Amino acid sequence: MAVSIPDSKDVAPGSGPAETADDRVQALRGARSAQSSHPQEAHTGPRSVAEWITLTISSLIVLGLIGLTTYFYLTSSTMPATVTVEPRLAEAYQAGGRYYLPVTIRNTGGETGQDVRVRVSLTDSSGRQEASELLVDFLAGGGTSRAVAVFGSDPRQGQLEAVVVSYMEP
Repeated sequence: MAVSIPDSKDVAPGSGPAETADDRVQALRGARSAQSSHPQEAHTGPRSVAEWITLTISSLIVLGLIGLTTYFYLTSSTMPATVTVEPRLAEAYQAGGRYYLPVTIRNTGGETGQDVRVRVSLTDSSGRQEASELLVDFLAGGGTSRAVAVFGSDPRQGQLEAVVVSYMEP
């Protein structure tokens, strides 16, 4: 039994195994160009309520982000950290034989102060001195921190001195 293989000239293009790779590429290109010449019509009617709501919300979010970025850019300060200490004598209290003095530590500069060290010294009426050291890990520019200094004698009855000892620039 003899099997005959048809010659590529005898077979119609695209109808059998004798089709070459070039013929397939040409057929694909023809199909694509036929599709692109007749694109499906896009929806051009009036927008639905859901589309308007989505557009409005998206626009507000984008405008809000632009506004916040502009605000932070305009209000940021490059001034170095300027730390001040304010003892709050009116809020001092006694508990367990010790005196507790609340202290407010402020950074009025623009940069952050790291490891801010504060010393609060008390000299009582007899001339005896006590000191309490406070450490604030980070004090952001424009930020405030509250701490409590502890003494053995009443800070309202002596001479008080509160100073910033040091801080690191991050």
